[in-house]
Amino acid sequence: MSENGEAALEVISVDSRTNIITMRWLSFLMDKIDPEAMPELFVFYKRIGWMGTQAAAYMSALAEGAKPEAPSEEQALMEEDVEDHNLLIRRGTDSDKEPGTEEVDWRLTPEDHIKCWMFMMEIAGMDVDRNTWVEVDERISRFERRLADYYKV
Repeated sequence: MSENGEAALEVISVDSRTNIITMRWLSFLMDKIDPEAMPELFVFYKRIGWMGTQAAAYMSALAEGAKPEAPSEEQALMEEDVEDHNLLIRRGTDSDKEPGTEEVDWRLTPEDHIKCWMFMMEIAGMDVDRNTWVEVDERISRFERRLADYYKV
């Protein structure tokens, strides 16, 4: 969140540069999480001050439009066959849960969240200095090593 209380990414402009970056970010997210869960991720980013209401709504609408189309009847039958043989893996399902109850999950690794932050900064038109990210990562690593040495005793 900025000093004046605004989110880092309030609105997303619709120029060609921003559209390309936005679509690349959406593609990155679709590789990581279930498309059904993306609106929940954007609400999370809104809650922590990374995205504004307009930006979160825009990204949710894009995610809705980028969802894969529903499988044809023939493809659904083939998937049903595979499912019967336990070859189909779905994200967010636990073996403890009843079959057919699927939980949509949007959690990302810390590294994935950092990449999302970098995408947001690019979309907002801010310069993303990768050297700064490398320096921060190195400082965190040194801190973790010192902390580990301290507790080794």
